[in-house]
Amino acid sequence: MEWPSDRPGPVHHAQTRPRFQAAHLVTLTPGGRLVTALELERGEIMVNSGHHRQGAGLIEALERPGAAFVVGVQWHPEGRPDDGRSRALFAALVRAAGG
Repeated sequence: MEWPSDRPGPVHHAQTRPRFQAAHLVTLTPGGRLVTALELERGEIMVNSGHHRQGAGLIEALERPGAAFVVGVQWHPEGRPDDGRSRALFAALVRAAGG
């Protein structure tokens, strides 16, 4: 089967579930800023993004150690306003911004 990313041009990236539903598991680095910000006991979280090749080593999040607050996530926490982990991520951003 040929995937859009197997050839030049735009990559189809769409979640088939509603944006407020978690679609797959992401494993984060233990002890990292995101694990702390998301208030995770373990470094795992269900997120709401979709990829045609789940489990293919796709980087879902990043952070810059030593920086005030530099994080990025591949999923859409804004699409899950009732999710405590999504709210925790935005709360960490607000705290880092001095709010």
